[in-house]
Amino acid sequence: MELDDLYREYAVMIYHFIYLKCRNQDLAEDIVQTTFLKAITNIDSFHGQSRISTWLCQIAKNEYLNYCRKHNRQQSYDEYIESRGELPLQETMPFRDLTLEKIIINEQADVIRKILHTLEEPYKEVFMLRVYGEYSFGEIAELFQKNDTWARVTYYRAKNRIIERFRKEEHL
Repeated sequence: MELDDLYREYAVMIYHFIYLKCRNQDLAEDIVQTTFLKAITNIDSFHGQSRISTWLCQIAKNEYLNYCRKHNRQQSYDEYIESRGELPLQETMPFRDLTLEKIIINEQADVIRKILHTLEEPYKEVFMLRVYGEYSFGEIAELFQKNDTWARVTYYRAKNRIIERFRKEEHL
């Protein structure tokens, strides 16, 4: 496969994967570029034991972790919300266009997103990869170097923790 084909096929996926972690478009774009640069220079280290997408995601994840270490911090979801002044979903849906039902759904989605970002790892990351990244359990398992059953159980536990905390929030 040519480099251009590889980039066209996987760049968007890598971008979304990293953007879910950092919530910063510029940083996600930079990491995508760095990921493909590293992939080119280290193509000999890819032995086909996993999918190329898994290998690229692992490179991207390592690049993001290196960035966090270099800058001695990781932007939390709360900091992201604070810096933006509102949640991303609210940016794309003007208030005047929302019906009462959509407002309720939006508020519930906000609560769920806040709960999600309080989950400990690996639950948070597995849930985000499955729901937002639309990764299969097999792909998630490869990223974590585990098996499909581990990915399914971890996702199921994350989902149950979110539901449990959501129910508690609703009763407050």
